[in-house]
Amino acid sequence: MGWGILDFIFGPSGDIQQKLRLIEGRVYSLKAENTRLAAECHELRRQLNEARAAITAASDALLQVDTSPITEAGNDHL
Repeated sequence: MGWGILDFIFGPSGDIQQKLRLIEGRVYSLKAENTRLAAECHELRRQLNEARAAITAASDALLQVDTSPITEAGNDHL
């Protein structure tokens, strides 16, 4: 079983400096991807909060609906 990154850096083929540049490039790429995902997560949280507010408002509006029976004037005996 290998050592992963150590095998990659100190393995039998290739220049160590070139390998380190590849690793540095990958780290930069991962940081950029992390930044993009963080922004996407922030936007999704904002949308979720908007949806929650809309659901709360709709729920509150439904609670205000008058469900008592409708009676017409003069028909109070029904």
